[in-house]
Amino acid sequence: MLDYFRVVKTTFSEERQYGHIINDNKYDTTSGALVDLAVGTGCEYLNMKGFMRPEKIAKVLRYAEIAQERL
Repeated sequence: MLDYFRVVKTTFSEERQYGHIINDNKYDTTSGALVDLAVGTGCEYLNMKGFMRPEKIAKVLRYAEIAQERL
């Protein structure tokens, strides 16, 4: 999957490229793997709803950790 996103971003012309959205609404776990996937593939949107649930808070904290590492 990572190779596919890399090919789309590097070989297609600007008008043929497209963005991708990762939807988190059906995958409830405290693992930050979905956030890692979204950041690693250069995802334009990561759809996470229901921030008051522990699974979502863990993912938001993982995203904050990645953002802090990039600074």
